[in-house]
Parts: sequence; C-alpha cells; structure tokens
Amino acid sequence: MEALPALPGLLINLPAAMRAGSKAKDLLIAVLTNSTICELHLDPGALSTSQTAQMQQKLGKNRELRQAQRAHTELGAEAPRTPTSARSGVPLSKRVLSWGRGGAGSSSASGEVPVLGVLFSSPLVVQDPISGQVLPAEMLDLDRERDLICDSMREAKRNLRVRFEFATTDRLRTLVTLGQCCGLHYSGHGDQNLLMMEDGRGQGHLVMVPALKKLLKAGGDASAGLASLKFVVVSACFSEAAAQAFVEAGVPHVIAVRLSQRLSDVAAAAFTKAFYLALAVGRSIRVAYEIGKEAVMNSPNMQSAQAESDKFLLLGRGNHDSIPFPALATVDAWHPPPNPAARHQQTLPAVAECFVGRNVETYKVVTGVLDRRLVSVTGLPGVGKSAVAIRALNYLAQRGYFSDGVIYVDCSMASSTEQLGALLGQQIAIARPPQPDTSPTAATPAASPAAAAIPPTTPSPANPPSSDQRTPGQSHKSPTPRDAVAVLQSLHCLLVIDGVPRAVAQSAPFADFLAGLLSFPRVRTLLTAVEHIGHSLGEKVVNIEALSPPETARLLVKLSPKPLKLGDLNPPARNTGDFLQRLAVHPLVVGFEGNPGRVKATAPQLARVGLDAVRIVPPSTPQQSARPRECSRSRGDSTSIQPTAFSIPTAASPPTALSPPLAASPTAAPVRRSTSSGASVPIRQATSAPSLQAFGHG
Repeated sequence: MEALPALPGLLINLPAAMRAGSKAKDLLIAVLTNSTICELHLDPGALSTSQTAQMQQKLGKNRELRQAQRAHTELGAEAPRTPTSARSGVPLSKRVLSWGRGGAGSSSASGEVPVLGVLFSSPLVVQDPISGQVLPAEMLDLDRERDLICDSMREAKRNLRVRFEFATTDRLRTLVTLGQCCGLHYSGHGDQNLLMMEDGRGQGHLVMVPALKKLLKAGGDASAGLASLKFVVVSACFSEAAAQAFVEAGVPHVIAVRLSQRLSDVAAAAFTKAFYLALAVGRSIRVAYEIGKEAVMNSPNMQSAQAESDKFLLLGRGNHDSIPFPALATVDAWHPPPNPAARHQQTLPAVAECFVGRNVETYKVVTGVLDRRLVSVTGLPGVGKSAVAIRALNYLAQRGYFSDGVIYVDCSMASSTEQLGALLGQQIAIARPPQPDTSPTAATPAASPAAAAIPPTTPSPANPPSSDQRTPGQSHKSPTPRDAVAVLQSLHCLLVIDGVPRAVAQSAPFADFLAGLLSFPRVRTLLTAVEHIGHSLGEKVVNIEALSPPETARLLVKLSPKPLKLGDLNPPARNTGDFLQRLAVHPLVVGFEGNPGRVKATAPQLARVGLDAVRIVPPSTPQQSARPRECSRSRGDSTSIQPTAFSIPTAASPPTALSPPLAASPTAAPVRRSTSSGASVPIRQATSAPSLQAFGHG
C-alpha cells in the first residue's frame, strides 16, 4: 500500500514513466495488477480516452474477481481459481500490460503478447528451371531448428509467443498482411537470386528476389502490413539479396548471410540460439547480433570459426541499438506452442535413421496421396517400400494435411483377409477424432486443420480382440476389412496399410474391401506390397527401384557400426570423394544390387572385418541365412573374395576417417542451405546421376 501516495504523480506522466524502464514503471505495473486495489479515480486530463478506458476495464475485472473470491471465502468454500487466458495460458490477474515503444515491439496497446513468426522451408524436390527435371532437395532438420528456438525461449522465461509454420508464399503474405508478428525468422535453402519456399505439395517454389519484393509490397502501402515487423532473420545461404527485399519494404533490422557465402549447420545453430536468447531477455538488435556472432566464434568443433562468424550481416535503416522486446513479463516456465508433428512422433513409425536417395519417390507418393484415393508403393523385398511410405506419411502429418489423423497398420503378419480385418479393427477401434486446435500458435497450413495421429498398437493376427474388449452385442467373429473401416466414412484421414502379403493382395475379398474404401470421399489409402493390386481400382502405383551404386555406397557408410577410413580401401583413397567413387564399384557394393535391406542386414559385419571380408546377408531372413553370398570381383571375375586382414597404415597413409556428412569429424561442418558448387540459378545438373546441385548441404 506504500505505492498509493506515489500513484497520482505516475499517472500524470504515464508515457514517460512507461518508457523509463525504472522502478517507477515497475511500481505502476504492480499497482495496476494488484488485486487489493478496488478503484482508481483518474484525472480525465492525465490520460487519453483509450488508456483510461483500458485501465478502468482491467480494474473492473480485478474487482469482480475479488468479490467472487470474498463470497466463496465467507461461505467457507474454496476460492475460485484465477482464470487464465485461452491464448497464452497466463493468469488474467497477473498479465502485465507492457507499454513498448510504439506498442508493437513489446506488447500491443490491447495487452497482446508479442509474437515471433518462424517459417520453415524443406521441400522434398525442386524442378530444374532449364531441363524441367525433378531433382531431390536436401532435407533440413526442422525438429532441431524448432528445438533451438524453443530452448532459447525456455531459458529466457519470458512471455513471448512463437508461431511455427511452413514457408509458402501464401503464409508469408498472410503473416505480413495480418501484422501479427513483431519478428520473422525464415529458415531454408537459398541462392544468390532467390529464396526457396514450399509449394504445398512437396516441391520447392523458387521465389526470385524481384518477385519477393513485389510480394512484400503488394497492396500499395507496404508499411501497412509490415509496420509490426521490427526485425527479420533470413537464415539461408547467399541471402543478402533476399534480405535487401525486406529492407526496401521497410523492415528496420534484417539479418542475413553474405551474398557470396554458404552457411554451415553448426554456425546457423549457434547464432540462432544465442541471438534469440539475447533478444528475449531485453537486449538490443545490435547486442543480440554481436552475441550471436560470438557464439559462432566459440562454438566447438567448427572449422574457420572467424570466417563463419563474418558471414553474418546486419542490414536495415533502423537504429540497431533499439530493443524489440523491452518489457517482456517473466514467467515461471515457458511452454512451446502446439506442434502437429509432435502428436505423431511417438505414435507413428519413425522415419528411417539412414534415409538415402528416395526424395523423388517420396514426392511421388505425397502427390499421389493428395490427388488420388488409392496409392500403392511396390517393389522387391528389402528395396525400401515401407521406408518411403513412412517418410511420406510423416511429411504429410507434419504439415497437417488430414484433419482426422493418420492411421497406420502393419499387416505384414496377416495371412488372410480375415486376419487383416482383425488388425484393422483393433487399430481403428482406438481412433478418436482430434479436438480442434484453435490456438493461434499452432503450426498448420492455412487450408488444412492440424492433423492428429491415431496411436498405433502392436496387435498380432494370431491374437484377435478378446471378448472383454468387445462391446456388448458384438459378434465374436473377427470383423471383415469392410466392416472395420466403416467408421471412417465421414472422416478426413489417411489410412496406411503397410506390408500387404502377396496372397492377401491378390485375393478377391481384399479387392472388394478396397472398392468399398474408395467410396469414402475424404479417405486416402496408402498401401505397400510387392506387386500392385490391379482389379481396375484406379490405383496410383509408385514402384521403388534399386538404389544407384553411389547411393548404395553412401548408405553403407552411414550404416557402418564404425567410421570407415580412407585406408580401408587398397590402395588407400586420397580423399572422401575418391573413397566414395571407388566404394561405389567395390564388389561388396555391387553385390548389394541397390537393395537397402541387404545393406542394413550386412553392415554389422563391418564392426569385425574389413570391406573385402564381408559376406552379403539377404534382407528377408538375415538371422536364418545359412549360406550368405560372398561378394565377387568386378569385371566378370566370379572368384569369391577371401577374407583378408586389415592393412596396417603407414606413415605415408594415416588412417583418415571420412568427413561429414559421411562420418563425424571435429574439423569440418556440413554445408547448409547452399549450393554445392556456389553457382547461381539457373540450376544445371552437374552429374549424370539425378541429384540436386543447386540446393543442399553440400
């Protein structure tokens, strides 16, 4: 109550008090949010009409809450719980009314918590603008990117909302038009003349810098939508030109990477985490920028730390000593926003840890699912059908394409259509339509609600649902597949039937089941089998071919239980490129015939023997292979290779481990969001094998 005598003086000069950042400001905030103050009589000339009305409204809410608490206390009941905001989760009686400079940098005049918008771009493929060929794009680790920013917010413990979305031109334009974000972070691939967005179907959308400028200035008055943006971070290689587009649109502070420089993963991670932590605790743009660069300088296991730090630029015409978040309220714990992908990661099968050379196939599956009701992924055993299907369903789930979820069923053990029906019944029985997520922080596409996965079970076809699991009146007979999926008729979901046995896939009852499933207008079905179903069902077939020899070599390096060294080849390889080129024609790799299942089953032997002594294990029965094949010499030599001992390295040929991204190394960092050759668009295919040369990790 000692604050009351000082209150009139503070109210008379309220704007100055709120800008001061002093004890007077803290005192005023404490008084306005204190539930023991029942009324304030304000001089009408001291404040503006809107400020007066806002304070009176807040005091009225506090008074109503106190009266309710007092009534419950007099009756001997428990006082009602303080209501919390549905948007931020902060107790209403404890929300601090922040008065930032201009209102947008800290909190708006309506008391809204400031928002940091984050746009991720990680398409599966990109189309060569000259040849029209679809080339694989290097995927970014979006979960790690998200975790870095969330870790900074969690450590800062400030009341700042973060909104994660996927970078399409529509979402960028929407965020700019609505003016909801005070900061914007773009993370993705870049080149000297463009940024790569997503097209919403798995393909990269190359947004040239002139088009980006027009996008930001659309509507005439560019400042109308961009006024709320205090800063933009363009975390992509060669992003200086794209950053200038934001500067010309009126953003006062823009951080980018020099026009002629590529950015490493380690440098990007170190800068991002340190920069946002500094901003959240109230540092200026310039100070946060310098802290981020110092974090890069002191990051462990980084080659040329000074050069990496010098790649960052601070652009813009604003005063870089300004503070974008000068008065964020401290919270006990910062909680990240809802993430559609997080709902799937523990319930849907995980993407293969070593996923090589299947981006184009995954893209075909994704577009097939979006366009057709039935998609079949086919191929020989071990070729990677399930891996591609799981990669595709996770890609779709992460972006929230299906409002009623993704249902995954592993039916590889089903020997009949009846057992398949039992598996489907068990899985779908636990399905519950997801609750609509109305939080504005949910990272969902503009036209698609957040997806919710249906938790999978691990049923066995030999153990159908027991009697106590059936509802009263339910028959003890296992449901047919058509009966099992009847509840999906009105849902918008993706049903994934993985590993359909050949006997089941070619049976008439299974075809009848699929025909009924195709009558559900909003259900998409994705199945994997050795052969396509046929039966005039109008299915989209994606056949998985063998990996190329270079891709097989890369997969072997990734799956090896110990790092492969240049000296593992005889004679030793000169460098990583020479090692991979020679490994691709090694009899062991040739013997794999591009089958990932064989590579996975065989790779554990490398923990005990050298490359020349490894015996290929078939993918179907790796544990029961009584006579594994031996790799044969190339050039038609059918003589099997005899086991040989490791060669002892000499001083002239030290054992050098492969460098990233093939093997961990403390002396080099994988190149991120960049061209491997440094060449600008137009993109040209540099090798005969389909690969993306203009965008990737190098």
